Amino acid sequence: MKTAIPSLLALIWVSACTPSAPAPEEKSPAAPPTTEAPGIRDVDLAEAKRLVDEESDLVILDVRTAEEFADGHLEGATNVDYLVAEEDFRKNLEGINRTAPILMHCQSGGRSAHVAEIMQEMGFEDVAHLNAGFAGWKDAGHPVKIP
Repeated sequence: MKTAIPSLLALIWVSACTPSAPAPEEKSPAAPPTTEAPGIRDVDLAEAKRLVDEESDLVILDVRTAEEFADGHLEGATNVDYLVAEEDFRKNLEGINRTAPILMHCQSGGRSAHVAEIMQEMGFEDVAHLNAGFAGWKDAGHPVKIP
């Protein structure tokens, strides 16, 4: 019995000093897809609002459907529907200055993440992707034009 106690104490000491296995990571809600790439950057609502307020030559590109656009949009926005055939969509983007600063968005950030990839392939140089989308813009109480 006397030899069991030191052995037991040694076992307790070793297990107390041994790092435990890391706890399983908790799953967090899915973040919107990131679009960071040369010429493309994600922006939050505050930065998007700053661009709208301060960039006099800003192009606001709304890639939602014509019906969504008609229900409300950012003042001065140009609507180029992403859901048309990709060839037609690319042709519609051809008319936009590739060196101008652009604020681009869809409804909630999903479609515009794909558009960002296309714009990067096409050589657009300064695209700010509003990853909160029009819904985030509107929910934040920023101005919306409703025809």
